[in-house]
Amino acid sequence: MSSPACGLIVLHGNRLEDLRDLTLDWLATHPLAPLATETLLIQSTGIAQWLKIAIASHPAMQVAAGLDTELPSRFLWRMYRTVLGKQAVPRESPFDKDQLQWRLLRLLPALLADPAQQAVYAPLARFLQDDADGRKPFQLAQKLADLFDQYQVYRADWLSHWASGQDVLDDFTDPVPDEQRWQPALWRAIRADLGREAGLSRADIHERYLAALRQDTLPGSILAALPPRVVVFGISALPQQWLDALAALAKHTQVIIAVLNPSQFYWGDVVESKWLLRRTHQRVKGKKAGIGREIKLDAAALHLNSHPLLAQWGRQGRDYIRLLDERDQTGQWLGAQAESGQPASLKVECFTPPPADTLLAHIQRSMLDLEPPPADPAQRYKVVANDRSLAFHRAHSPQREVEILHDQLLAMFEADKTLTPRDIIVMVPDIAEYTPHISAVFGRDSKASTHIPHVITDQGVRRRHPLLVALDTLLALDTERLTASTVFDLLDVPALRQRFELTEDELPQLHDWVRGAQVRWGLSPEHRQAFGVPPVAQNTWVAGLKRMLLGYAVGDAGTWCDIEPYFEVAGMAAASAGKLAMLISTLETSWQALQTPATPAIWQQRLSALLDAFFSASDEDDLALLNDLQRALARWQEACEGAGFNGTLTLAIVRESWLNDVDAHSRSQRYPAASVTFATLMPMRAIPYRVVCLLGLHDGAYPRRQQTTDFDLMASHKRSDGSRITRPGDRARRDDDRYLLLEALLSARDALHISWVGHSARDNSERPASVLIEQLRDYLDRSACPAAAPDHPLAEWLTTSHPLQPFSAAYLAGNPRLYTYAAHWHASTSTAETDRMPILQRDTPLTLTELARFYKDPVGSYYRDRLRVNWQQGEALADDDEPFTVDRLQETLFESELVAAALAVDGSAGNDAIQAKIDALRRAGSLPVAGFADAAMNRLEGYARLAQRNWRIARDTWQIELPAQPFALAAWDGQPAISDLIGELYQDEAGQRARLVLLNGGVQKEKGQIKLHRLADAWIRHLALNTQDEHHTLLIAYDHVLTLAPLDAAEASERLDTLRAAWLAGMNDTLPAHLELASEWYFALGKNKDTAHKAVQEKLEGGHERKGLRDYDLYFGQRFADYAALQATDGNETWREALYAPLASAVYGDNENVDSNE
Repeated sequence: MSSPACGLIVLHGNRLEDLRDLTLDWLATHPLAPLATETLLIQSTGIAQWLKIAIASHPAMQVAAGLDTELPSRFLWRMYRTVLGKQAVPRESPFDKDQLQWRLLRLLPALLADPAQQAVYAPLARFLQDDADGRKPFQLAQKLADLFDQYQVYRADWLSHWASGQDVLDDFTDPVPDEQRWQPALWRAIRADLGREAGLSRADIHERYLAALRQDTLPGSILAALPPRVVVFGISALPQQWLDALAALAKHTQVIIAVLNPSQFYWGDVVESKWLLRRTHQRVKGKKAGIGREIKLDAAALHLNSHPLLAQWGRQGRDYIRLLDERDQTGQWLGAQAESGQPASLKVECFTPPPADTLLAHIQRSMLDLEPPPADPAQRYKVVANDRSLAFHRAHSPQREVEILHDQLLAMFEADKTLTPRDIIVMVPDIAEYTPHISAVFGRDSKASTHIPHVITDQGVRRRHPLLVALDTLLALDTERLTASTVFDLLDVPALRQRFELTEDELPQLHDWVRGAQVRWGLSPEHRQAFGVPPVAQNTWVAGLKRMLLGYAVGDAGTWCDIEPYFEVAGMAAASAGKLAMLISTLETSWQALQTPATPAIWQQRLSALLDAFFSASDEDDLALLNDLQRALARWQEACEGAGFNGTLTLAIVRESWLNDVDAHSRSQRYPAASVTFATLMPMRAIPYRVVCLLGLHDGAYPRRQQTTDFDLMASHKRSDGSRITRPGDRARRDDDRYLLLEALLSARDALHISWVGHSARDNSERPASVLIEQLRDYLDRSACPAAAPDHPLAEWLTTSHPLQPFSAAYLAGNPRLYTYAAHWHASTSTAETDRMPILQRDTPLTLTELARFYKDPVGSYYRDRLRVNWQQGEALADDDEPFTVDRLQETLFESELVAAALAVDGSAGNDAIQAKIDALRRAGSLPVAGFADAAMNRLEGYARLAQRNWRIARDTWQIELPAQPFALAAWDGQPAISDLIGELYQDEAGQRARLVLLNGGVQKEKGQIKLHRLADAWIRHLALNTQDEHHTLLIAYDHVLTLAPLDAAEASERLDTLRAAWLAGMNDTLPAHLELASEWYFALGKNKDTAHKAVQEKLEGGHERKGLRDYDLYFGQRFADYAALQATDGNETWREALYAPLASAVYGDNENVDSNE
């Protein structure tokens, strides 16, 4: 086997799979020597994997071996070293931006301080003013390094001018603007700093490389080192410099460039503004007849013959194909083959019309044939009703876009049993924005019949891998408050738990301890002081850990050294507290070490020690990542050394440099697995898929905006008329995005799904789609129409506007375009009797506590006890802020503790006990610091004194304490039995019995209204006691002592039976009743019914800056949205009277004017 003939051969195709097959046929027909390596230049690992699978499946190859896949930039640098010698070209260029940024960071301060150059560098000096955090010099160095890197590739001639002392751009009549004269000066300063390495820029090396390859013959050692063949496959665009390098290389080896081309005709002169074809001859002179197709038009028709989408979206591809045509040697190669008596048996083009007869295929076919929209509307393509190859969807949010997509894919799977998840790709402008929505929708129950397997690619490992997320937090210790939740987020990382020998099972206990010890934020007083607040120890980690460890040591023995022990830490579990203390100690040490700026060498030692201190690999993935981190750290240190940078850096700069490098080296595009692939819209996503879905294409989001700096001369270089001066091959983000959309359209085989946020979620106002989508829709209206309604605009006919909510009734209204596969939304809109719960059959006894909970809130009990729905349940979240106020719940708890402390001692010592308890609460960190709790605690102290006084007065009468009394009521008529134990019983000297209940907080509102909802448990137990024997019930609060008189046993039994029957009814359906509403009703009823209705409505619905019951009782608010809904419910008044009238009568009396009830 001989080496393939030299030359640059360009292969064209409109379908990537056909272009791939054509390329492989070339390789198979002209095989390399047995041990030679095939060099493939690709733009992504996804394309590389796709190619390798095809090579292994090719009948003439059958194995993907001896392949070297490289990115073009790395390959070209390797060729520079091969042609010019490894002594002349180093492994890494000192002008690479990774090293250049540190050189610039070293040079800039001296250049700006040089009096002789202050005028030149004045614009940079102004930029660096007001540098509060010290990051501006590094940010400027980064931007300048990136800019000079772009100049080396796209404007090498500028750099040559500048190096020779000429401050010009394209020619000597085009000077650099005065305010940008610092750029040539800075470039010369960089070259001067490099000394003998000044000629090692990519631009300089490229010129020497081209000069060396212009020779007719090369030394044998160089020829032997060159790859026998180079294949460039599927890359959307290459800079002119790189094409020149490949063209020069083609003189000594074979270079094949396979390019995706949407049209079989030459379209290099198609422009958006005029749609004019100025060139009608074959694509490349000298090509064999038939390879390039000729367009023959009369002059009058020239302006009509262009495709709008190619004109509007195809600039990048048009310029690239034009550059390729200028360098294409296919004609010469074919001629040489013919002269040697070996006529070529292979094609160099494979333009295949789409086989399907659908709208999508029509669009692709019109591009292939370069057909403009017909001038006569009657000649437009007719779209049949069942053609859904192209569909538009308007949504209200990204979440809704993904939910709509999920339903659409399920419909596709149902309609086509051959379609599989791996046949589908979903692309979005920013995958990070859509990742949580994708996970929320596609990550639901994996065992459900509607589950669709999926994979999300293009995510940076920095935001995805738990270990790196934790490291990011640790590297922000200079600004991190280290709240309780932050530390537990760190403990969620397996590699960090492994280092501190903690298990996942220990975390719930630690959560409870940290919450109980009142840890909020801050490692220590000193750590808090760094944030500009007083160095107070309360609520810090150090204070909390001292409480835990003291509690373990002394239990509840009392205060020691002004530390209040937290005595929940005990037994073998206490080892977990020790491990937590070790973590906090390590965090404290690291915080102190990382605060000080240091040189790169010292930072490398610090960060390597940080990795060892906090992480121990829990699996192979962790181990690989830790090794990657160490390698990235070494690369960073080498770049600094290579640039001669030895200055001091802050933690923020080091963090970004290190982790960005790890992120850049880890980001990859995976070849599609057996799942729906979610990805970012990126170059060469044109791997063909049966279904291509594009989300997030709304105005402002796509094309994506490119942030250019004011000093980017490529962006600001303009003609006298103000238009930008560009060159073929220049890259622009917005042009890239236009061509990406064109590639996505070409890669779809069966269907193209496009959606955008087309309505405001606030007011439903319409929002425009991306200008590119509007261009597509405009093209559709001009080139096609619905077959059944030719006058109807096609774009709108293809568009579905979806409701704001996924549970909208519109999805069940029979519209064939609006549907959902989410069974739970179907269930929520169904009112069929078959959806009701079966009649409850309870075998176990009911407790009085359960009955009282139901009595207070029947609707909530139905949801919690019958449906097992607990919206207020869930793991208690760590409170990350120290308290500044005492809320109502805390007031209730604190008052209870104060009263308990007072009652635990003799009457005369009660006040001292209350004060001692307040001091203990302060030491425990339960109260706000700096006196914020003084007013509340003074009030609670007064309440506690009143409550203990009322209690002691009551006990003076009821002196004899009785044992708890069992209560039992047998089951009857389907109603469950009741069984419980009733305590807090006392007896007076006359033998009368009473139950004394000490209530937290007050029981009386303004104007003498009693808070009936606070009496629910007492009332139920009062009824139970009186079924057996006469009992009083005394409800003792700080503001009132309320006495419930004894009841006749028969009356008590009847009322208890009524409540038990109500409980059974309330467990089978929601009852329109609530004790808080009844409390308002019966108090206001003393005036009139209208007043009572108004009072209940205000209580339910709330008022100005006041929440209603429906706002804080989620169950009742879900069932009864307003007072009208409650009133319209059957049984509203009946249940209110049956349940709550007896209690109101017992409190207010039957006929008293309650306004005067004191």
